[in-house]
Amino acid sequence: LKCRDDEDHVWRFGGKPISHTDLVSHMREIFGDDEVSPHKFRHARGTALALRLREKTWPFAGKQLGLDYSKAEVVSYFQKTMLEVGALLGHFNGGEVTWRTAVINYVDPEVAIDFLYDAGVNPQVELAGVIAEKTMTDILDAKRQDDSENDDQLDG
Repeated sequence: LKCRDDEDHVWRFGGKPISHTDLVSHMREIFGDDEVSPHKFRHARGTALALRLREKTWPFAGKQLGLDYSKAEVVSYFQKTMLEVGALLGHFNGGEVTWRTAVINYVDPEVAIDFLYDAGVNPQVELAGVIAEKTMTDILDAKRQDDSENDDQLDG
């Protein structure tokens, strides 16, 4: 967190600060392993925020790339939305919120990819180096398969 020192606490319970170490220990007692972590809570929150922001502000519905909007507008919208997610979560990298660190740390890759893919922009170009290539390929292959099946149903 910005300007964080040893006395600052990210987590609170009943208004009382909880250290990261104590929270992790308590979570291990409850869940029995490391599958649930404070970071995963922040990741889930970041993904939910991204989805909510998209739902409220998506400007590309019913429009066509190249006719009604440009690739640059889609990329700008995506980056601004991810900046907002990072700011809402208090995530700073070197004192600044960056869209890349918000995507890498707090937004599910499929949700990030959807922002671009659903507007007709190639996520493999815009998110290269941000989302692992294998993850990107797997998600896009599944989306293309779904699109193909939907097209087949419409044709039938």
